[in-house]
Amino acid sequence: MKVSVCVPTYCRPRQVAELLNNLIAQKAAPDEVVIVDASPDEKTREVVGEASPHFQNMIYDRHKKGLTSQRNRAIDLATGEILVFLDDDVRLASEFLHETRRIFGQDMTGEIAGITGILVNHLPKSPGFGWKLKRLLRIVETDRPGCFLACGETTPLPRPRRGELTQVDFLPGGVTAWRKSIFKEFRFSHFFHGYGLGEDKYFSSCVSRRFHLYVSGDLEASHFHISGNRPNHFRMGFFNVYNHYFLMRECSQGRLKTTRFLLYHLIDAGNEIFSSPFRKQPGQTLFYGLGRIAGILKCLLNPPVMGPDDPAWINKNTIANNQLK
Repeated sequence: MKVSVCVPTYCRPRQVAELLNNLIAQKAAPDEVVIVDASPDEKTREVVGEASPHFQNMIYDRHKKGLTSQRNRAIDLATGEILVFLDDDVRLASEFLHETRRIFGQDMTGEIAGITGILVNHLPKSPGFGWKLKRLLRIVETDRPGCFLACGETTPLPRPRRGELTQVDFLPGGVTAWRKSIFKEFRFSHFFHGYGLGEDKYFSSCVSRRFHLYVSGDLEASHFHISGNRPNHFRMGFFNVYNHYFLMRECSQGRLKTTRFLLYHLIDAGNEIFSSPFRKQPGQTLFYGLGRIAGILKCLLNPPVMGPDDPAWINKNTIANNQLK
């Protein structure tokens, strides 16, 4: 099966160069690499030009800034049967693309729409006090890994053993592989243009209403979350709430979902604000919590909505039509 690796990027030529070297070292090379660049300079173009002789087909495209818009552009440009979306600060284990081909190739019924793997540099975290309190108050209804919750949040992904596939409700950003045929019915939402927090949860939870998503124990990668191009901590806290309110309204099917959403983020905001003097980075923690409060107020006074020209309206239509059937 033909594999296209799709990479949206903005002002990170060094990370793009390292990622391209990582792809060159793959046991099974990609059939195509699509770079959608929103940088205002030519540095990334130069990096791509130097690496292009190592690939069967290299597509470089300049596009307006916006992660989801860049991803939708990559969908239009890519010709593979499998589209692997990577952040530019992701590095794949050497057999990642080989195993991706194998998993989709063995799925003779087309059941699998999307897969992700295990981020080996992210260790599992034990539930903290805040999570335990939310479970006790039934704000969070389950601990099942890979679950999309009524409040619009999610539980941590499972970490299956080698040879195992575990079905989940959503896939995270950074490193995912998709069967291209699903993009006839689903697209990334431009609602997340301001800051792309939650765009993958929204897209994948829409897809999971129609197809199956899995985590594979045979796919390994590292995601380094380079800090550049991110907003300040107040805006990060704001978008964490505002974007998840959009997720909750659009995708959640649980009871009392709005109440659960508000309680979930009020607990987190209160914890961050009142515990900030005792944290390693007290200023950042305080402003993150204050950003959450601002996000809650914004949601109550002016709830987020999808724009009239958003390509993700196709998601809503697909889900509605499927429910009618």
